[in-house]
Amino acid sequence: MKSLSLTSTRRSLLALAGVAVLAAPVHAAALRYTVPAAAGNAALGSSLASVGDWNADGIADLAIGDPGFSGGAGQVLVVSGDDGSTLYTLAAPAGSQAFGSALAVLDANGDGTADLAVGASGGSGAVSLFSGADGSLLRTITAASPGAGSLFGAALANAGDQNADGKQDLFVGAPGAAALNGSVLVISGSDGALICTLAPLGVAGEFGAAVASVADLSGDGLPDLAVGSPGATAGAGLVQLIRSSDATEIVASVGATAGARLGAQVGLVDDRNGDSVADLVAGSGSGGSAFVLSGSTLAVVSDLSLAGAATGQPVVSGGALDVDFNGTTELLIGYPGAAPLPKVAVLPAPLAPEPAEYTGSAAGSGFGAAVVVLPGLGFAIGEPAAAGGAVHVYTAAVDTDGDGVPDIDDHCPNSILTPTVVFGDEDTGVENRVDEEGCSIADLFAALEPESGWKNHGQFVSSVVKLVKRLERDGTISKEESKALKTGAAHSDVGKKAKPEKPEKPEKPEKPSKPGKPGKPGKPGSGSADDDNSGDDSGNTGGGKPGKPGKPGKPGKPDKPKK
Repeated sequence: MKSLSLTSTRRSLLALAGVAVLAAPVHAAALRYTVPAAAGNAALGSSLASVGDWNADGIADLAIGDPGFSGGAGQVLVVSGDDGSTLYTLAAPAGSQAFGSALAVLDANGDGTADLAVGASGGSGAVSLFSGADGSLLRTITAASPGAGSLFGAALANAGDQNADGKQDLFVGAPGAAALNGSVLVISGSDGALICTLAPLGVAGEFGAAVASVADLSGDGLPDLAVGSPGATAGAGLVQLIRSSDATEIVASVGATAGARLGAQVGLVDDRNGDSVADLVAGSGSGGSAFVLSGSTLAVVSDLSLAGAATGQPVVSGGALDVDFNGTTELLIGYPGAAPLPKVAVLPAPLAPEPAEYTGSAAGSGFGAAVVVLPGLGFAIGEPAAAGGAVHVYTAAVDTDGDGVPDIDDHCPNSILTPTVVFGDEDTGVENRVDEEGCSIADLFAALEPESGWKNHGQFVSSVVKLVKRLERDGTISKEESKALKTGAAHSDVGKKAKPEKPEKPEKPEKPSKPGKPGKPGKPGSGSADDDNSGDDSGNTGGGKPGKPGKPGKPGKPDKPKK
């Protein structure tokens, strides 16, 4: 039988107390909690990042940037993905401005735990690295900044191991550098040293406003880079794929409309066109333009533009997630300037009854200005312009065992889902229902089994009877079901030791047959002409004594002459 932890069993039994009707499967992406603004917050939710499981509770946690905190110094909160409680408050290092402008996750110190990079794009710009193990500040990087007004730290992305030191590095955008031509700097995660600087190629205009690490398209073993330049080509915008090793261009895509500022947002999503390379969503800074672009060629895969969007309305990529459990992913796209309310759209529209849109609390609240997928949990949406800001977390997690309860809330994530409760070789006929915490009736009985297994059949039956009485008393099962479960347990083979089969008796070996007596040798000269040892031309036989010569015949009488 299947064994579960005793903790899960106790929680399930407590949940069953007073529950008369077990919950039906629910798949909707429901609001799980909201992280509201606190004192000093001014733009909470401007940036978001899934940081992995920092508090070791099995659920991905969330970093939230507020670059407007405390008059613009900035702040970052790391909160529990489970309930939104604060795990760490990361304060802006001395001199930093707009700390929390951008966030990225990497293993900077090689300890196997995801660390957090925080951009502070104000002033001369800075990037700070914080340990995922304890939230401590590892280092603050300022020397690599191109200088005041460069917006160094306005965009961040994990660059993989660019300098072969065994630790992950960073792509850092500085779109204000060189009089708004921009640049992207590759920074060592281990010591903050500058590895190289990527300058604009061709038409420049805020190169580095958005950065995303992409597949190794150049074949040099290093991740390459997608870079957005929203100010290029008269503000139409530009997205380029750049080789990280030599800063050369692989391919580029230019915005189609002047002023659209394509490339203000660039986000990586899963493979949408079937070429086995992850694709990109290129958002805009104005007019609602957005496209899914091939991660290998930048060809347009689909158009996500918001029809009728006014100038100044950005489009934000929020990643991909299977919101409606149909086996394929949907895209989360933020339209924080949409009217009448800002929104995040799920594209393509999910299956009913899933909502296709999530809307903000009021016009101008910035709902959707930042969107991020929380693996195994759902997604988070920032609303930074709503009275100090806020972040809303929705549960849309996978349901591994198919019991209708998302894994994040499932106390029995690998449920026994047979139609009826079965004990060993005995089908009780009792419907195997699932409770609101994701545990089936069969799970509860399976959890009774000791780690060492059942000592005997009587121990199993006794344990079943005790649990049956409790379930009947709680109203979980009826009297008829109670009787069927008890009878099934008694008649089952659970705990019974199978009698060893008697070994078959080995067959007696056959007695060897007695050898036949050798035949008597024939008399010399008696061999036939067909014998193997027939004589040769001399008249000798093949091994006997030579025979006696025959007597010569008498000569015949001569014929009488004819008369």
